[in-house]
Amino acid sequence: MKTIITRLLILCAVTAVVFSPSAFAQRQLGKKKGPTSKLYIAENIGEARVKSGDRIYSVRQASAFDAPGTVIETSENSRTTFVYSNGVGMTVGSNTRVEINRFEQEAFSAKAAAGAGSAEEPSVSKSEIYLSRGTIGISTSQFLTGSSMSCSTDLGSINIRGGNIRIESNPDETIIDLLDGS
Repeated sequence: MKTIITRLLILCAVTAVVFSPSAFAQRQLGKKKGPTSKLYIAENIGEARVKSGDRIYSVRQASAFDAPGTVIETSENSRTTFVYSNGVGMTVGSNTRVEINRFEQEAFSAKAAAGAGSAEEPSVSKSEIYLSRGTIGISTSQFLTGSSMSCSTDLGSINIRGGNIRIESNPDETIIDLLDGS
């Protein structure tokens, strides 16, 4: 009797050890759950589309998307404002196409949760965006050490360290207006 119970316990332990790493890996490969690395639509005026994954959506206020790989396009007389999950705000002007090539964000820390409304972002993040045409306005809080944000166009790129910035791109020029910050 003891041998059967012992063998059963050993079999259960071996099964758990063998199958738990694969189950853990599958969870990591899936879409991220929770508030990090997201894009939230705060306001939309006019017509705009968001491509997220293989799907294209009409922009609606209060929608959320996984930020990496998202493409936002606005039409004539349109404007869309969205907020990254790290608190960075971005307004996309009319006739604009912007691609979020990368947005990685660490999990929120307890310190960040306690300091809601703080002048600092809630966790370390890395963001790369590409503005193929049009105008964007970016407003950031103070980045944490280790965070980075860059924006590139066909004619140049800029590392954003914090503050308020406007970037306009067309085939002939890229105009960068630093309104506040560095």
